[in-house]
Amino acid sequence: IVVDEKVDSDEIDFSVLEQDFYVGRPSFGTSLNIINGSRTTRSEWNVSLAAQRLGITQIPSFSVEGAQSDPIAIEVNMDSEAPKASDLVELQNTLNKQTLYPSESALLKTRLIIKADPRRLQNPSVLPPKGEGLTLDAIGEPNQYQSVLDGVEVTVLDQSYRITADKPGDFELSGIGFAGSVIVGDSRSGTTKLVSANTEPKTFTLKVHAIPESFQGHWLPASKLSMTQRWMDSEGNELTSTTLDTKVGDSISREITLDIQGLSSERFPDIKVNYPNSVRVYQEKPQFSDLGDDVTRMTVKQVLIPQQQGSIDLNAIQLNWWDSQKEAAATANIPGITLNVGPGEQINTGEPVLLNTPQVAQETVTIVDRGYWPHATALFASLWLMTLAWLLKLKRAPR
Repeated sequence: IVVDEKVDSDEIDFSVLEQDFYVGRPSFGTSLNIINGSRTTRSEWNVSLAAQRLGITQIPSFSVEGAQSDPIAIEVNMDSEAPKASDLVELQNTLNKQTLYPSESALLKTRLIIKADPRRLQNPSVLPPKGEGLTLDAIGEPNQYQSVLDGVEVTVLDQSYRITADKPGDFELSGIGFAGSVIVGDSRSGTTKLVSANTEPKTFTLKVHAIPESFQGHWLPASKLSMTQRWMDSEGNELTSTTLDTKVGDSISREITLDIQGLSSERFPDIKVNYPNSVRVYQEKPQFSDLGDDVTRMTVKQVLIPQQQGSIDLNAIQLNWWDSQKEAAATANIPGITLNVGPGEQINTGEPVLLNTPQVAQETVTIVDRGYWPHATALFASLWLMTLAWLLKLKRAPR
């Protein structure tokens, strides 16, 4: 686009072209020419365009300071020699299951393989998965690395997503897509062209069943569920017997592990046990870890301290859940344990405590109070000595 005036580069907005074209970065320049005393000014924009779709498209008219260009119609045909989008970019989307229950989740694994030189990508964008009536959460951070595919070095981007059903019904889930273009060079002509690498995402159909009316208890759907436990004494030694001899004030620990496939940690149940009042209970905050393959582990540790003597039964735990694979109710159980509690060690028996104190050598000082007489005697003696000295002085004086 050329204007025979000096204007600013932002006089033209090229964003109107983005609907039908890939738009390169515009270059702009102005020049001043004087020929035979005639002075001319020129402002020029150059921008590379690549059509996004086949058919008839149009470069619209542009206007600058009252001057206007003509629109240009373009017929876009398929270039038989141009590489296909699949030759430049490959998408892989896999979903581990397509039948769910409310609150249950599936695992979507995605992989983007870029077969072209990443430096030749123009405006690349990974389109995230989406689906109505579903909650989508990325698991961890994307993993990008270099690999070799069919003898060609490629760039790979892996990312997994947790897809959680919110309500019953039939839903569509779109995997990741890719938008962008690649600069491709022609070795024969020495020219380059911009080739679209747009790749549509794969679409999945998900069926979400309603919660069965016959289910009793807290709704807990899962593909797999297992609950285990460990009992440990105060020194950390694992206990294997169902009966334990202990004492008042001694502690034992109960570590409960719950592994669930197909459920996010936010939807795990709270494990609460109604222990007898004769036991003091300290429960730590649940800890969660990802075991892979859409399996999440919750670990709960409880410290139990018996407060009374006698036999104490610590409760078993039963957890009702819905087996989505078998479409049937199931129950997970872990047994309790019996404590035979004896008296604890007596720290204070109530008898007086004798302290052994070291022998210290003692020195006795006797103080006798003699009243004011010693002071009076000293005073009279002083006066007598002064009188005697005065008489001697008078006797020796010349007459």
